[in-house]
Amino acid sequence: LQKLDARRKSVLVDDGQTLCKAFLSSEYYRKEVAPFHPETEVRFSSHETFEGSPVVVEGAVDVLVHKPDHIEVLDFKTDQLDDPSVHRGQLSLYRKATERMYRMPVRTAIIYLRNPTEVRWLDKEERDDAKTFD
Repeated sequence: LQKLDARRKSVLVDDGQTLCKAFLSSEYYRKEVAPFHPETEVRFSSHETFEGSPVVVEGAVDVLVHKPDHIEVLDFKTDQLDDPSVHRGQLSLYRKATERMYRMPVRTAIIYLRNPTEVRWLDKEERDDAKTFD
């Protein structure tokens, strides 16, 4: 691995802060996340089957939003390519683990931080449904 010099570190930090600020100032965050006191980096472990063998998967959900009748799992991506199908398996795992932990219905969404006004919902039927917030 190549070490980052001070200038490259500064660019990386600035880019990260820009992406975070865009999400935190979005209508979606203000209306659908902040009022519900979200949890961040929620760790979990889950027993799953991979290629026919039992495995333990560990991970961290970026944001959990506890709504009155369900939980929303939000996963942030910095990808420049907007393709939820690439992350469908990951979100399915997060949904199943969260349902087991909290025993409530769970919805999962991807938020591409380069366009935080669009929330890409992935439901149990494995369809994606984009909802745009201005």
